[in-house]
Amino acid sequence: MPLFGKMPEIGKPAPFFSLQDQDGIPHSLSGYKGKKLVVYFFPKADTPGWVKQACGFRDEFDKYKELGIAVLGISYDSKDALKAFKEKYGIPFNFLSDSKKVVG
Repeated sequence: MPLFGKMPEIGKPAPFFSLQDQDGIPHSLSGYKGKKLVVYFFPKADTPGWVKQACGFRDEFDKYKELGIAVLGISYDSKDALKAFKEKYGIPFNFLSDSKKVVG
């Protein structure tokens, strides 16, 4: 069982979400309609496995950008925790806070 609810089926639409990023700016799936988007989930910011994952996306971010692909990370953490995580590791994409655990 995945960390965030049921595993999505390949080829099926992603679940709708509307969440605030680390700066309090809202993002919704519909805002990315017609665009390529990577959405990944992690349960806790600034822990070893999740640092490695975020930094992996960070290190390849220019390639994603060249291909017109946006990246979003969704976590149970607060906006403040996500902002600190983003700043500490120089992450160039947004983290969304799902502290109420509504996506999934």
